[in-house]
Amino acid sequence: AVLECFWRGRDSAWLPSQDETDLQQAVAGAVTQGLRTFAASRDEPLAAGFQALERQRLQRLLRTWIDYERRREPFSVADCEQKVVLEIAGVTVHLSLDRVDRLADGRIVVIDYKTGSRVEHKSWAETRIREPQLPLYAALALAGGEVAAVCFAKVRGDEQKFSGIAADPDLLPDIKGLDEARPLFPEAGFPDWPDLLAHWRRRLEA
Repeated sequence: AVLECFWRGRDSAWLPSQDETDLQQAVAGAVTQGLRTFAASRDEPLAAGFQALERQRLQRLLRTWIDYERRREPFSVADCEQKVVLEIAGVTVHLSLDRVDRLADGRIVVIDYKTGSRVEHKSWAETRIREPQLPLYAALALAGGEVAAVCFAKVRGDEQKFSGIAADPDLLPDIKGLDEARPLFPEAGFPDWPDLLAHWRRRLEA
C-alpha cells in the first residue's frame, strides 16, 4: 500500500526534481496513507506503539527502494493495483497487478512486489509453470500491450532487487535480456521474445 501511494501518478523524472526535504515529505505521506489503508482493513485498531515502529521501518524501506529505482532508465507508472478478470480455459481468474510501468518507447513493464526472501522465476521456461502470476499478466492480462519485461521487485530491508526477464538488456537493474538469459531460456525453445510470451500463453491455458 505504501509503494502504491508513493508511485501513483509519478515517474522517474519526478525524483531528481525534488530536494531532500520534499522527498522525505513524500515518503512520510505515502507511509501515513499506507498505514491508514492497512488499519482500515482490520477489525481492531493498531496499537500506537506498533504504528510508530512500523512508520520508522517503512520510511527506511521505501527510501532505500527509491534509491534503487533511481538506477532505471526513464519510466512512468501507468497503473497500480490494476484489477483484471480473465477467462482461461473455462476458469475465471481474478488478478490484481501490483504495478505497470510505461517506458519512454511506449512499451510496458509488469512489476510484482515481494517481501519474502525467496523469489523464483526459473519455472517460467518449463512445461509446468510453478510461479504463473507474472506470465499470466504478460501473456494474457496485458496481451493487447507491448510487454517489454516482467519482474518481481524484492523489497526488503536487507536486499532490494528486481528478478525476472526482459526482451532487451539494461531495461531494469539486475534484469537480463532474453539473449543474456541462456541457458535458462534456451534459444532452441525461445528464439525471441514473442516466442516466450507464446510459450507462457500455451502452457497456462494447458
